[in-house]
Amino acid sequence: MPMNIRSFKDTYIRCKPTIDKIINTVLSAPSSEARIYCRHIDRMGAIIQYAYYISIMRKYIDDPNSILLDWGGQYGHVAKLVEIFYPEIICYLHDKNEYYATYWHEKLLVNKVLYGHGPTDSRRINLPDHQVDAVLSSGVLEHSHEYGVSEYEALSEINRVLKYNGMLFIWNLPFKYGSVEILNHLIGRWHHDRRYTKKEIMTLLGDSGFDIIFFDHHELMNMMARNMIGNIIGHSNAFIVDYYLSKLPMVNLIAQHFTIVARKKTELISCL
Repeated sequence: MPMNIRSFKDTYIRCKPTIDKIINTVLSAPSSEARIYCRHIDRMGAIIQYAYYISIMRKYIDDPNSILLDWGGQYGHVAKLVEIFYPEIICYLHDKNEYYATYWHEKLLVNKVLYGHGPTDSRRINLPDHQVDAVLSSGVLEHSHEYGVSEYEALSEINRVLKYNGMLFIWNLPFKYGSVEILNHLIGRWHHDRRYTKKEIMTLLGDSGFDIIFFDHHELMNMMARNMIGNIIGHSNAFIVDYYLSKLPMVNLIAQHFTIVARKKTELISCL
């Protein structure tokens, strides 16, 4: 299914003031140490992708009062953007001592933050069963193993806290053979050690109690290239160009990310 350009541009326009504030807050942080892990939100060419993701959410979630959980929200920028459309978004971290998380939550004025049980029980989300309408995993699922939690355990726990027919949105999920990941690996730069094929993630979601209702494989350029082009033709136009380039035959084989929308199956599964 191709991008809905009108919805993407409308979402971008409505998000742009908040995006500008996020970028300025990151760039004006007094410590370079505080900024070191925020390079994915310190320029328009990187952060604009969230306008695309939220435009997809707007298609599937009609009720603005839906309760959403930004699972592994870390710096809070995702929750801050999503709350423009869904004010009941909760930014969730498994541990209050996550690196610089509290600092950024205060700086970005994140309204609703919920902490988990920390290292004592990283597997459990600190919520009762069937509490939220939707869960967002924005660049988080591939890191769950770093906390001693398998992807299946993480997805099963997400399934537990979702209401019946609740939605799961997965963004920024790295493709196993994505161009940027492969290049970074070859030249010794940081890259994800967990990456996925379409078959692997579809099987994992199915086994964890989800039906996939939307699947996209996109993004070709790295954030620096997209930002440079955006400075010339406009950042929303640069994202659209990158998106459609990544759809070209053969080129799509090295696109970077998966974006997935899944729905909790009606039948219950055995959760942790």
